[in-house]
Amino acid sequence: MTDNETIIEPSVEELLLSYKAIEVELAETKEKLETLQNSIDKQNKLSTELKKLLATAIDKKDFSARVFNVFSKGDIVTIFDLIQYSRADFLKHRNSGEKCADEVEAFLKSKGLFWKAQIETTYRIL
Repeated sequence: MTDNETIIEPSVEELLLSYKAIEVELAETKEKLETLQNSIDKQNKLSTELKKLLATAIDKKDFSARVFNVFSKGDIVTIFDLIQYSRADFLKHRNSGEKCADEVEAFLKSKGLFWKAQIETTYRIL
């Protein structure tokens, strides 16, 4: 050590203040981590629920005979199969019309889902 160098030791008060600042920062970080973990848990739960919903077979009692016939002829068995169609594509099926599409759209909305084109527009999936 040279003559120009001096050792400056922090006072006890400075050390305590520094320690308290670290404690506060640690508490804030723990809180952020808990919030993030809760968000991840919620997302995982939502994903599981959504997967179950999309895998659900379409029930005959939820639709008129005409709509169910369109499903049968179009090999639409699950809700996932159904949301692969845009409204315009669904209307291309034989015996489907605006009333059928309206009925399907009401069903999708009741489940919180959309036609394919609406999903792409809403979520920018192209």
